[in-house]
Amino acid sequence: MSRRPPRRARRVHAPSPEVRWLRFSVRHPREGERRFINTDGRFYVYEDGDWSPERKVRLAKDQSRVNAAVAMSSQLRKKYDAAPEWRDLIDRFGEQGVVRNEKGKIVRYDYPKSDDPEVNRKVAAEVYDLWEPHRRISTDIGLEESAKHEPVTLKDPETGQTFSTHPAMAEKRARKRGLKEVRKRRTRKRGGS
Repeated sequence: MSRRPPRRARRVHAPSPEVRWLRFSVRHPREGERRFINTDGRFYVYEDGDWSPERKVRLAKDQSRVNAAVAMSSQLRKKYDAAPEWRDLIDRFGEQGVVRNEKGKIVRYDYPKSDDPEVNRKVAAEVYDLWEPHRRISTDIGLEESAKHEPVTLKDPETGQTFSTHPAMAEKRARKRGLKEVRKRRTRKRGGS
């Protein structure tokens, strides 16, 4: 006849002062009742016959809201990256359109407006060139269809050679030849005003 080894005694932790106070002060607690303890700065819940600190429940994120937020932030990022420098606007249209805050920092630029529609059309074309330089270059060399999409730059990791291609063909071309996409880095021009 084999003897079983003796069971280990479960470790019993002494209740915290907050739990002791709740046991004493709340005479007939109901299941699920919550009380806030100021000294501890958190809620306690009465569950399974005793008080315990409330666990933080993570709210499930609605995936559609997450996707919408990601899309919006990427659109804002693209818009920010495409924005021309204040210096470019001042060089092109002059200082009179600059709007500054009380600290003297440029916060906005008001493009010049004229009563003549031809002048307004030229200004609009210049603004378009500033915001979408790749479209102007593509149109100048006769690639009107490519002008609607910014080209993707691919790089051969072995040779270091780079290729510009249409976004629709970039993935296929990269897979076929083992190319990697080159991430564009936006650098701000430094200079005094």
